[in-house]
Amino acid sequence: MGSMQDDWLVSDGVHDPNGAGASSVLHLQHVVGLDPSLAPLATMPPGYVAWRSTASDAWVIEEWTYADD
Repeated sequence: MGSMQDDWLVSDGVHDPNGAGASSVLHLQHVVGLDPSLAPLATMPPGYVAWRSTASDAWVIEEWTYADD
């Protein structure tokens, strides 16, 4: 098994990724090919998350934290 430290999770933040056929494993190059605006996120350090409300908004990059349970 590979290390999770170099893995990326890409989501639309809307659809449930747990549904049958809802998730795919892709090389990040293919994801950037579909949306080149993701390319600048390649310099994001591990443990950070980027989000934006719409495709025309600037990326907001912040350290990832888990919500308090």
